[in-house]
Amino acid sequence: MKKYLSFVLLLVFMVSSLPLINNRHVSAAQLEQNQNKPTYIDSITNELNASIAKIEGGYTSNDRQVVLTARLKSLTPRDYSGWVHSVVVGVSGDAEYKNYAFQLVYGSSNYQNLIKLNDGTQGTFEGIETPQEQWVRNENMEKLFSNSGLDIKLVRNGTWAYLFIDFGEGYALVGKMYVPDSEPTLFTLYNGYTTVRMSRIAVQTGAEAVRSALNGYVLYSPENSSIAPVVGNYTSQDKYAVLSGNIKATIPYNRPDWLNVVLGVNGGTRGWSNYEFQILYGPGENQNLIKLNNGKEGLYEGVNVVQEQWVRNKKLENIFSENGLSFKLVRYNTWAFLLIEFDNGYELVGKMYVPAEEPTLFTAYNGYPAFVMSDITVETGHESVLEALQGISVNLKSWGETDPITDGLYLHVNSTQWTLTAKLILPDIATYTKSQEYRTVSAGSVLWSKSIAVFRDPSGTWLPQDMDVWTPGTINQKHSECLSPEKGGMWVRWVRNADWLTMWTSADGKMWEYSHRRTDLSMNELGLAIETEWKARLTNVTITLSGETPSDFIARADATGTPIYPGSTTESQKWAVMSAHLQSLTSIAHDWSRNIIPGVSGYENWGNYGFQIIFGTSSSENGVKLMDGKQGSVPINTGKENAFIDNIPQYQEYNNPKLEKLFSSEGMDIKLVRLNRVAYLLADMGDGWELIGRMPIPENQPTQFKLFTSRADIHATNVKVELGKEAAVKAFDGLKTSLNGSSDESGQIRLFDLNADQWVVDTKVIFPNNPVDWRTCFTVGVPFKQYSTRLMWSPQRNQWFVTSLIPDASSKFSPFEPTLLAPTSEGLWVRWVRDKNNFTLYASQDGISYTFMTTTAHFPTEADAIALKTWYMGITIRDFRLRIGSDAVNDINIKSIAINKQPDKTEYIEGDAFDPSGMEVVVIKQDGSQENVPLNECVISAPSKLSVNDTEVAISYKGFTVTVPVTVTENEATEVKIKDLPYVTLYKPDEVFEPAGATYIVLYKNGEIQEHDIVIDMCSEVDTSASGEKTVYVTVPFNGGQTTLSFVITVDTLPVIIPPDFKNPDLDDVPGETTTTGSPDTDTITDSPGTGESSASMMAILFMLTSIAFVIIQVKPKKELEIRQ
Repeated sequence: MKKYLSFVLLLVFMVSSLPLINNRHVSAAQLEQNQNKPTYIDSITNELNASIAKIEGGYTSNDRQVVLTARLKSLTPRDYSGWVHSVVVGVSGDAEYKNYAFQLVYGSSNYQNLIKLNDGTQGTFEGIETPQEQWVRNENMEKLFSNSGLDIKLVRNGTWAYLFIDFGEGYALVGKMYVPDSEPTLFTLYNGYTTVRMSRIAVQTGAEAVRSALNGYVLYSPENSSIAPVVGNYTSQDKYAVLSGNIKATIPYNRPDWLNVVLGVNGGTRGWSNYEFQILYGPGENQNLIKLNNGKEGLYEGVNVVQEQWVRNKKLENIFSENGLSFKLVRYNTWAFLLIEFDNGYELVGKMYVPAEEPTLFTAYNGYPAFVMSDITVETGHESVLEALQGISVNLKSWGETDPITDGLYLHVNSTQWTLTAKLILPDIATYTKSQEYRTVSAGSVLWSKSIAVFRDPSGTWLPQDMDVWTPGTINQKHSECLSPEKGGMWVRWVRNADWLTMWTSADGKMWEYSHRRTDLSMNELGLAIETEWKARLTNVTITLSGETPSDFIARADATGTPIYPGSTTESQKWAVMSAHLQSLTSIAHDWSRNIIPGVSGYENWGNYGFQIIFGTSSSENGVKLMDGKQGSVPINTGKENAFIDNIPQYQEYNNPKLEKLFSSEGMDIKLVRLNRVAYLLADMGDGWELIGRMPIPENQPTQFKLFTSRADIHATNVKVELGKEAAVKAFDGLKTSLNGSSDESGQIRLFDLNADQWVVDTKVIFPNNPVDWRTCFTVGVPFKQYSTRLMWSPQRNQWFVTSLIPDASSKFSPFEPTLLAPTSEGLWVRWVRDKNNFTLYASQDGISYTFMTTTAHFPTEADAIALKTWYMGITIRDFRLRIGSDAVNDINIKSIAINKQPDKTEYIEGDAFDPSGMEVVVIKQDGSQENVPLNECVISAPSKLSVNDTEVAISYKGFTVTVPVTVTENEATEVKIKDLPYVTLYKPDEVFEPAGATYIVLYKNGEIQEHDIVIDMCSEVDTSASGEKTVYVTVPFNGGQTTLSFVITVDTLPVIIPPDFKNPDLDDVPGETTTTGSPDTDTITDSPGTGESSASMMAILFMLTSIAFVIIQVKPKKELEIRQ
């Protein structure tokens, strides 16, 4: 029996020493599947020379955006005797060495390792050169045979597949391959003479998974490397794209000769004909520069592009430092820019013209030195490109300078609205003489002409100046004193809005002053250009595609006036609102000398369409008047034959001491609103928004907001312009004003040109305590007497009634309708609703629950104005609100909302997302009826992950809110267990136990699964001095405490029989590589193989040994893993 046992053990060890042939089936048990989470696949072992193993689960063959992550670990020791080892990971196809796959090939030394494509998959595809041998001569691939193994990402993105491997410094791109779209996705694993284990397998699908996998990777470029397309989430058709990364040389800098690193924006083949920036390092001191490839210099779109840029710059040598060079390579349609980060941020170091028809393909290669590119990301879209340009610095040369730096910046912004802000520094300002003119930086729509420059005249005064017509403006001297490097620079802002270009300056970049304008830009000139005549530097550059005036500026007394919005007469700009906070920096003087004039149209200081806020000889003489000649009449369509004429007087606001708030430390908020043919001035003088002025404006007059002041410096903050009818109407929200109750038309508010036959007016009306007689009334409707609903006083009944004016021949009142709700001491909420020709009145004592009063169906659809008028009594309206459109009419019928049916799920585990499925929301209307609301129209205010502190979720619709109760319990772990055994489970006596490769998983209530490594500190001591099975106990954290898991290893004293070194003559040759084999005395040379099948004799021996072992040994059932909770 002992002989049999010895023989059996000997055979077992022989068999265990040779890689056995396993069942080829791969278990693809799915541990978790969620749309936003990876699908985890069970670990698989592909035995030595086993047939192809399919990795299935978490994706379909039709998926074209999919990412497989895994760890590869060789269970076969490294053999350096020849081209022995290979591991193959495939992305499509199931035919070995004929599918779309990456081979990890290992030579007779670690210097011969490489990534290789299967035969026939190399070539040039979609303009990208794809060689068969990739990532050659890399010793880092040896990690496959270490305890830790290799972490890989296999990515398919459309017609391209990429292989990434983490060698310890992040995932590196080591292989790329074209995969026709017609080829289905199928991940596979096979090998040549290498038993390989794939563990930690996870699959994710979708654009976001691919985007994440293609961001932040590393690209290695050896000396004289072939061109390397930089992969990312972009296509060749993306003409607005940004490549970001960091380049670091792998050797120190010793100036042996000219060195170069090349970054390209277009071109898939190396040949110096691509659109590329060469970062060159000369053999002498300060010979570094940025250079374009031959033929890329010249005059393009009016911009001079030189071949050698940013010369003699020692800072480029940071590429040899520990931190390397961080860069951004930007394609902005027909222009490419190279930005490199130095001590003070990113600087523009190169620009290049790229024809629009040229596709985008980011590339990187070098001559010498080898480099590593890391943190690689690619972003696309106009916004991403503008974001990349924010905060950069631009060094500008002077004309005639021997060594060019960057002679301008040009962006084809394709917009007539843009803002360029920067800090201007003049490094040689001390050498300027008063006898000469100096034109420094100019910015405009095209170079030189149609621009405004910072100009110094022979007297030494700094001015803004048009570059073609030489019309100067003004620059605050305190600002121009900052131009020197010692003072840190002067802030300059150029703003283009349609045909206008304005320039602003500032000492701190916060408080601005208007300097100059020109109004002759062509709408066909869409560029943004910067240039200079003298050496200059722009820092903190920001570019936005909006022509926005600074929100914080000072309007100087008696200057030319500050343009806030140089608009036009387009439809959207006839309805506009400008809001600002104004505070005088000059004290008040009661002598009629202080005037603040917010204007709506025109730029003449005393002739524009503006409101003149005047301060008389006393507070009682403060008021608002229109500029001379701007008073007049406005025809209002009432639907009758003759339109009503609204006469607007020149003097409007009198005896108002509250206007002096503008001179206080608090200042005053204003709104300047244009509703097509009428402008309104609103002010908040401490008690809410009040209407203090109206003015007629011809329809053909452009909207041009402006602030002009006389004998008072005004600090304007929070300046904002909004366009469109919705913004203009909303500006009246919260309005409070008093109506004087005259017998004529003066005691009214009129809102014109709403161009809407559906609207709602809500306001609180505060009535007088002692109404006069039956003539006392308040009306809302079309101006004057026709088509309105009135709140009238009846002296006989001592009550308020509701009536409508019927527009018949006699213009008699309709019979008195129901008694109006009694006003409270706080007033009465009143709601007028116009729905085409129907006009309805509601009233409320709390502003929440409204009672129907009356309705009339005689409202003319042609009416284009709303009038609020009081007769023979003074009233106050507060909290005014106007809404227009069908939604406004429908929404006012809503009294509240309610949850008609709770969601199917109200109990959650911490980390879950709220699920509204099954929930029904209804609106409760004023008449008590209910109506279901689609869930996609509700706003659900819930965190992305619920916590135990969440007890309810808010559901909102049309401004109404209800809550849904939820119960959230802690996300406790439910189970913990061993997932992967260690790579080594069979030890010789006294051999040190190593848990490398072992993992455990934790399962949580919400279905989440977390995988963790088992390290030696978790494991119990293992005595390997004697043979036998040894239980390893693993202590792991569990719900705030600890639990113990276990697995078994084997120790045996019998020697391990090592199989002979089998060679496979059928393996593919790797071109250009040879290996010397045999003893040191032999001279045998063999071609270096790649991968392939083992010999038939080897398979026969393995089969025989396995069969003998199976017959003799009584197979012992596999011991189950023990889990101790």
